[in-house]
Amino acid sequence: MLTPMKSTFVAVAAVVVAMSITSAWAEDKSTSGPATAASPKQLQKISPLLQVADMKKSLEFYTKKLGFAVKWKDGDGFAILSRDGCDLFLGQNQTKVDLRNSTARAKKDGFASYDLHIHCAPGAVDALWKEFRKADAEILEKDGPVNREYGIRDFTVVDPDGYLIVFGSPID
Repeated sequence: MLTPMKSTFVAVAAVVVAMSITSAWAEDKSTSGPATAASPKQLQKISPLLQVADMKKSLEFYTKKLGFAVKWKDGDGFAILSRDGCDLFLGQNQTKVDLRNSTARAKKDGFASYDLHIHCAPGAVDALWKEFRKADAEILEKDGPVNREYGIRDFTVVDPDGYLIVFGSPID
């Protein structure tokens, strides 16, 4: 059952998503994938939504430690953050149910599981690792980014809710 707060959150999220899609489409009409040279790309951008337990704490983490800027905010219920053209939506978890599962999965299976993978410009991974370490973000790879056998150089940041966020790019 939707409460007035949840109804407002859903309505605001729908408007923001529509605005984000329209804005992205207007900015980038190049083609790729199965679309023909005469047609625009069908997928323009992705803006993941993380449900957070404490909006203020999460906003401080993403802005102070990871360098995101607050693009739009609706009280303590919803925020859009942006850095280098990448948007991240944060929503106050109204259910109080733990929606993430990567941390438990990674510990149980020993597998490199994560919630988000942010693709970085070639050569940027090391600079980001240093930036985030200097800002005292929790990074799993204490000695720097790692070259993976599948051709990606990356590192993982843990946010205040335990989300695992991988920053990586192809090995040069």
